[in-house]
Amino acid sequence: MFYIFLFLFIIVAVIILKIKAPVIKGAFGEFKVKWYLNKLDGEEYIVLNDLLLKTSHGTSQIDHVVVSPYGIYVIEVKNYKGWIHGHEKSEYWTQSIYKTKYIFRNPIKQNRAHINALKEILSDFKRVPCYSIVVFAGSAELINVENVTPVIYSHELYNTIIELRESPDLSIDQVSAITKKLHDATVEDAATKSEHIHQVQNAPYERSQNEKTKVCPWCKGMLIPRHGKYGTFIGCTNYPECMYTRNVERDEDLD
Repeated sequence: MFYIFLFLFIIVAVIILKIKAPVIKGAFGEFKVKWYLNKLDGEEYIVLNDLLLKTSHGTSQIDHVVVSPYGIYVIEVKNYKGWIHGHEKSEYWTQSIYKTKYIFRNPIKQNRAHINALKEILSDFKRVPCYSIVVFAGSAELINVENVTPVIYSHELYNTIIELRESPDLSIDQVSAITKKLHDATVEDAATKSEHIHQVQNAPYERSQNEKTKVCPWCKGMLIPRHGKYGTFIGCTNYPECMYTRNVERDEDLD
């Protein structure tokens, strides 16, 4: 009888582990990122984790924010495996696992939206430098990832933050004031968190509809053809306040 119960326990444990595997891997990835962030000098760098901010465009969930005299570092974490392909200006990137491919939102553009939300909250603080960093904390291998924005592995995070800093732009008092502002703006109530989850689930459809009607999915400005160093692309009329761009995919995009 004992061996029957032991066998059933093992079967149940295996099933639970398979179901919870993504959650466990995600938690481990976040632990690694927090571990490297905790290596920063606590007197210069204030680390804020898992911020849910409410703005005029809805809610924005930011994985990690580091506030320092050198500026603000906005960190987007991805817990993926497989090969990752992507370009800074692409709307979607590709995850390859064996012969199967999946697409996901360009994390650089995703983090730009987070920075826009952050700047709205911190509108009283003009010209605060914000640095975007995308961290892959899982077992993914970055293949053909072309970018200017740092897209790195978790073990590179500490050095990346140190290397990005230049001369101090903020006083200690300003760092404290910004940190307090973000603490005060962070949403904690369950109803808003539930609303945010609904917003995230519906975001791809709403973004697609906005693009079809030439409305910027970030700021509701107008999308128009622009010409740059690498050719024609679609951009927002509210540039440089809004940095939304996407590639030209259809002839009607140029109308």
